[in-house]
Amino acid sequence: MTRPVPHLTFSERFCGLEFDWFAQDAEGNIGLFSTAGLGPVPRNVPPHFQDHDRAALSIDLPPTGSLAVWEDFARQGLYVFDWQPHQGPYRKLKQPEGDMPAALRQDVL
Repeated sequence: MTRPVPHLTFSERFCGLEFDWFAQDAEGNIGLFSTAGLGPVPRNVPPHFQDHDRAALSIDLPPTGSLAVWEDFARQGLYVFDWQPHQGPYRKLKQPEGDMPAALRQDVL
């Protein structure tokens, strides 16, 4: 994940770059969707990309590039989805492995 840059538009900021966005389902479950630089993003996300970026950066993770990143997101109570450009749409990689901390839920929502 990268640090937010306030003066750039969404497409200037993330064109071809990784972006993680969040969604909540009707049952209150929260998922993190990783674009891999190519995945589609719902129309209501780009106007709030800085909020999504800030929430993603608030999650305590190991150094970027670690193969354990998906498990770490799941340990934080998130469903994890990754864009698979050669295998179809977003694919669920992990289910929550614990409860989401209240502060993280508040950040994401």
